[in-house]
Amino acid sequence: MLQDFHVKPKEIILGNEQNKNVSFSCNLCGLCKEVCPKDIDLGDKFYNIRNKVVLNDEYSIKLRRARNYQKWTANKVFTSKGSKQCDVVFLPGCSLSSYSGSILNKVKEYLNNKVGKTEIWIDCCGKPAKDIGDEELFNKTFNKYIKGIKDTGAKRVITACGNCYNVLKGHSEFQVELLWDVLAEFGLPDEVNGVYENINTEFIIHDPCSMRYERETQRNVRYLLDKLKVKYMEFEYNREKTKCCGAGGMVGLINNDVAHKNMKNRVYESQGRNIICYCQSCAEAMTFGGGQAINILDLIFSYNEISEKFAQDKMNTIKRWKNRFVNKNI
Repeated sequence: MLQDFHVKPKEIILGNEQNKNVSFSCNLCGLCKEVCPKDIDLGDKFYNIRNKVVLNDEYSIKLRRARNYQKWTANKVFTSKGSKQCDVVFLPGCSLSSYSGSILNKVKEYLNNKVGKTEIWIDCCGKPAKDIGDEELFNKTFNKYIKGIKDTGAKRVITACGNCYNVLKGHSEFQVELLWDVLAEFGLPDEVNGVYENINTEFIIHDPCSMRYERETQRNVRYLLDKLKVKYMEFEYNREKTKCCGAGGMVGLINNDVAHKNMKNRVYESQGRNIICYCQSCAEAMTFGGGQAINILDLIFSYNEISEKFAQDKMNTIKRWKNRFVNKNI
């Protein structure tokens, strides 16, 4: 991304006029800080620039598109109606909510049997607004999101979205749990233990940047793959040094060329292997970048549907919004 803009990190730190455009092309994934020998957080610098742009109301057409996306994804047309009383609330996140109603139902059934009475709450945590630096819109969206969760009376909050997890962990009193850790704790459904033992497809596992420092979750995901007897290998850049899939930081809606280039680069690093993700947004980004990508939830809960090609079909925007509208009533 820096090469595309011909900008040096020092220029970003010192500040210049071009940084406004560069800042909205950063995935905010955290890899720069992880590998920087001086512990400089360029993502934080970029975010501060974004925030100033928003405060000064310097919205371009692309920024307005990102802002409108946030408003729609939290709109009542695409969110759960009312909060049913339950012991456990499951937050699938926006991408998974727009992908598969079948998987949502099967996860709900699993949690009902293993953890307690579960209801699914489909809404947006406000991460898109936060990513573009619009703190006012984020707070408005997040407060609505939190109220919906609280109204369920749930004692446990479980999510399949790393972004929801980080937002809740940083902005609420909830002790939120990740679905992968819960699956490792209670065990896989009996019928899928070892089910891929005789499958020779070559897989490679991608860690989402939202889970960069969740080491226990990283181990648990690999534990689940071992229980499924999936044969997989690691990306060169994995775990705390994982690379963003290209979809992070709302770059896809603001600078699609940079986002798509990052998607294709990450797919290239898979060397033709089928990519396993534990973030639905990552799975979609890898698919859009030309890869054969799948969510580990497909492997666990949709064996019969994906057992031939082990890859998700590419979905267009209309189908994703249609799925979201239907799935909000699960």
